[in-house]
Formats: sequence, structure tokens, C-alpha cells
Amino acid sequence: MLSDSDIRADSKCLQGIAAAFCDPGVGVVTCPYRAVPGPSFWSLLEALSVNSEFWCAVLVARLVEGMRFAVGPTMAWRREYLEAIGGFAAAGNYLAEDYLLGRWAQRQKSGAATVCY
Repeated sequence: MLSDSDIRADSKCLQGIAAAFCDPGVGVVTCPYRAVPGPSFWSLLEALSVNSEFWCAVLVARLVEGMRFAVGPTMAWRREYLEAIGGFAAAGNYLAEDYLLGRWAQRQKSGAATVCY
């Protein structure tokens, strides 16, 4: 499991991630998050953008083609999927490495990235 240092998750979130792997067809689990703004106007603007525009785009993509990608900052993989794509090093030179890691893992053995609520 990979999580950014500024993410706060309670035990229900971790239980949800683990429960998703009960389905043997799940190779990657990714979680939506809510951006919480800091005290500045620019931080508020960024949080507004993430919570509205970004997540709307993700939900439309999910509706159109399903979750064939992952979004950071919290992701978990089955070891065999991560190893099959070359591990984290394979995405080291890419900007959207979270998207790619989920996409590549989804292509391996028909593993699907799923959203964990």
C-alpha cells in the first residue's frame, strides 16, 4: 500500500481497502479523497478544484469505461500485479505515475482497479 504523508485515514478506510481484495479479480485498489484547504486563498482554490473538477472527471471516466486506472494519494496493489509491471521503478519517469501504475496493473491478467469508498 502506498499513501502520501498528508493523508489521514481511519480504520474504516483501511478495512475497505482490505475488503476489496477479497475479490480475486481485484488487482489494484484506489481511494477517493477530499482535499482540505489550508488558511490561504490559493489553498482554498486548489481544494475547490480537486473536490469539484478533478473528481467529476474521474467519475465520468468511471462511468464511461470503468476504473481502468488508479488515483493517488492512496493506492494498494496485489504483489503479483506490481511485480508484473516492473514495480514502482517502471513509472519513475512519468508525471502521472498513479494513473499509469493502475492502468498497467489493470492490463496484467485482466486485473481491475477499483474505487474503495
